[in-house]
Amino acid sequence: MVRYGNNIAAERARAGIRRAELAEATGFTIHQLRSWEEGKAQMNGEQIIALARFFNVSSDFLLGLSDYRLPVPNVVLTGIPIQPDGFVEESKEV
Repeated sequence: MVRYGNNIAAERARAGIRRAELAEATGFTIHQLRSWEEGKAQMNGEQIIALARFFNVSSDFLLGLSDYRLPVPNVVLTGIPIQPDGFVEESKEV
């Protein structure tokens, strides 16, 4: 069903905390954490984000979609237009 359960368990072990401690710190139940770790249930987006923030890893890493543990820092680029490749802005006549 889901494959990220091992990643959650690994991050919990890396942090040196038990499920009960993680449950208390995050507000999730021990049953939820066990179900996710054992692949018996899926997390929703908010739950993924909450655990990623708790462990300070990217959500992609937690889900097994990336090898990069750390989240990309929020960088604000000012004055640089970011557009998809091949995008041509149409001129607007007033």
